Amino acid sequence: MKIWECKSEEWNGWMRKNSSYQNHQKCPLCDHKMRAEERLLDASPNLHPK
Repeated sequence: MKIWECKSEEWNGWMRKNSSYQNHQKCPLCDHKMRAEERLLDASPNLHPK
C-alpha cells in the first residue's frame, strides 16, 4: 500500500495515499512534511475511492 508518512521524529503519523487529495501532504498531527512510502497492510475497504 502506498502511504504518506510523517518525517517528524516525534510522531508516527501516516495515511493512505489513495485517501489524500494532494501529491504532497503535511502531517495533520504536527504539520511537518510527509514522505511517500509503502507498507504491507491487511485488506480493508477504502472509504474514499478516487
